[in-house]
Amino acid sequence: MERWLSGLRRSVGSGVGVNSVPRVRIPPSPPVKVKTMPRLYKKISKRLAKKKMRQLWYALQPYADGELCEGSLIHTCRGYNEVITEITPIAMDYGIQKGWYLVDLDIETDKGTCSLWHCCTFPPPTREEILAYFQRRASVETEWDFGEQDNRLLEAVKNGEDPFDENGCVKKEFVVKGDS
Repeated sequence: MERWLSGLRRSVGSGVGVNSVPRVRIPPSPPVKVKTMPRLYKKISKRLAKKKMRQLWYALQPYADGELCEGSLIHTCRGYNEVITEITPIAMDYGIQKGWYLVDLDIETDKGTCSLWHCCTFPPPTREEILAYFQRRASVETEWDFGEQDNRLLEAVKNGEDPFDENGCVKKEFVVKGDS
């Protein structure tokens, strides 16, 4: 930014009785920090990106708006909410101009990795919705085995316990060590 001179300037003419003010430099304003949002495409038109991405365009909008980021909750294929620890964008190259558009996000949580397009949902459901899902599953006798963690949660729900905290994440006392 430019520095502007402050005060009066001397001018030719009768300046009798006018005390001139010395020139004072005003320091530049501090730089503005703009948080850059993640991009869904680059070096291709928005219309082409939307055409190529189809429904994924709308699924990725929370990522582009900065709502879906590290530390936020995501509903995983394990049936409950988890905290995001890392997001890795997966892009598809397009054209000779080295353009690209996103095709998926790999989402890392403390339990493992999920794909936004294939098995994660955002915004995540409420604790009540997750508990109702596990109650429905516990009421049906099936021989499906989704691992020790899933079996521990179903057993807790059958016994009338609530294994989920207010965010829909598994409470620490119900976490099975070593199962992801």
